[in-house]
Amino acid sequence: MQYGRAIRLEITNRAANVISKTATTVVSDADDITIIDTEIQDLPISFEYTKNQDQSEDKDVGSVTIQGISAETAKKFGFRFARVKLFVKYIGTGLPYQLLFEADVTGVEFKKEGGTQCTLQLIGNIVRTTLANKVKLTFPENSDFVRVVAGLAKACGLIGFSAPFGKDESYIQLEKVNYPFGYAATGTPQEVLDAFFRSYNLAWRVEGNLLVFSPYFVGSLIVRDFNVISLSEDTGLIGLPYIKTQDYTKSVDEAVEENEIDLGIKVTTKKDGTTKESKKRRVRKVGVEVKALINPAVFPDSVIQVTTSTSTPDGLYRVKSVKFTGETHGSAWYMDISGEDVGREY
Repeated sequence: MQYGRAIRLEITNRAANVISKTATTVVSDADDITIIDTEIQDLPISFEYTKNQDQSEDKDVGSVTIQGISAETAKKFGFRFARVKLFVKYIGTGLPYQLLFEADVTGVEFKKEGGTQCTLQLIGNIVRTTLANKVKLTFPENSDFVRVVAGLAKACGLIGFSAPFGKDESYIQLEKVNYPFGYAATGTPQEVLDAFFRSYNLAWRVEGNLLVFSPYFVGSLIVRDFNVISLSEDTGLIGLPYIKTQDYTKSVDEAVEENEIDLGIKVTTKKDGTTKESKKRRVRKVGVEVKALINPAVFPDSVIQVTTSTSTPDGLYRVKSVKFTGETHGSAWYMDISGEDVGREY
């Protein structure tokens, strides 16, 4: 059954927001927020936005294009606008709007050719302290991991932190980490967070007002604690996913993780007939690329279960990144997911 699609766009303004009533009907015109609801208004909106597991490597970025608004309205979408929230829903399902992404406006482009069109450039690595500013933190002796993370989040203007992979054994071990001589951090929020979490092989990102961190891999036992999202032809899967592999080397002293396949240690034969083992081992990481209808429940670190008629790409995958693409007056309405196999012992 085909359902209609709708977008609710909220643009928060720091200043008074006077909207041109000749361009569109405004659902809400409060002092600091503009709301455009496409289920009520016939206003073309398109967007694309990518969420990544680790914002120290790839920032969450995208854009939203609104057609049919006036130049006066477009001028309001500047740097004094704090944030953009985009919600989506499927009309006819009875389900309410669900938040797809939230980001800051970093630039505005307004065009008049072929009708007015305003494009907002967005960035979602939302460390509320300006990235150019530096923070300086000192934690007292015997501070623990949780206290330091909470302090880092607060220094970056966030209300707290979250570990979506659950309190598994690795998280319990992190809770036991203690800094007998205290902990000090200086630099931009980006630098401080990168240095801290990388030392524990953790990825980090910001979602709304929370600092979210997670390990770079997830064992099969942890997967059972996730709300696994099923993707099949009946639940929005578009076409067939394809498997991708990445081969690389790591030290023989490093453990082969559950989402890696051990390809062995290279052995060379000398002229005298003796053999020599390399200090590196070859490993392979298995991933998947999936296209499906937009589902707001999919985000970095979530686990998807792929089920197809061929069964070849079937399995559980952890989402590394997801790109959403949609438009209200066209056919584009899908997400491109890049995931990694979490292990076959399930």
